[in-house]
Amino acid sequence: MQTTDSVENIFARSWTLLARNPVIVVPGIVVGLATGIILFFYPDAWMSALIGVLAYVITQSYVVGMAGAAWRNGRTTLADGAAVFSQDAVRVLLTMLLFAVIGVVLTILTFGIGWLVFLFFAIYTIPAVILGNMTPFDGLKRSFSLAMDRLVTTLIIVALLFLINLVVGLLSFPLALIPLLGPIISGIISQAIVAYATLVIVGEYLVPDKLPAAVVPPGPPT
Repeated sequence: MQTTDSVENIFARSWTLLARNPVIVVPGIVVGLATGIILFFYPDAWMSALIGVLAYVITQSYVVGMAGAAWRNGRTTLADGAAVFSQDAVRVLLTMLLFAVIGVVLTILTFGIGWLVFLFFAIYTIPAVILGNMTPFDGLKRSFSLAMDRLVTTLIIVALLFLINLVVGLLSFPLALIPLLGPIISGIISQAIVAYATLVIVGEYLVPDKLPAAVVPPGPPT
């Protein structure tokens, strides 16, 4: 059974990996800017849905793929994300559609409560689909199994990520009020939080397999 100390190590190593690989933030920033520009000129509802789906698939493929490469090698590039997108985009899309169907059903039947519970247990699904080369259904089953086996660990991770996101959001909120530059800086910070959270979740997903991914290689001598 994992301990709180191992969770602390996951968070610490994830921060180290993000500091060494700030490029992980780039896909989210680029996709966010592109989405904003396209929707500014084409604000139709169908276009918003289409762009939203495409943005999700691109961002998840790149960020999770790059996070996996960072954990395995200590370093990552945009090429790692591009490789995942070219190989796994369809499975990521199918996973998103599976989530959407389940979300609609659970929201109707449980007034949204079941959907929140589902999201908790499905936290490792995308890493399983991409890094474990699984189908959406198998990835979902793997995620539920891992979350059940390490319930306390997963609870701690979710709680800490929520707290970090809340604190950083409150601290960076004033930046959004600064004309022009403020929203840009706020957006970069937001994507950095997304990248960090992804590194934490991916790191936790990889640890049980006792892969080299669980160890961050030392940096170059100074």
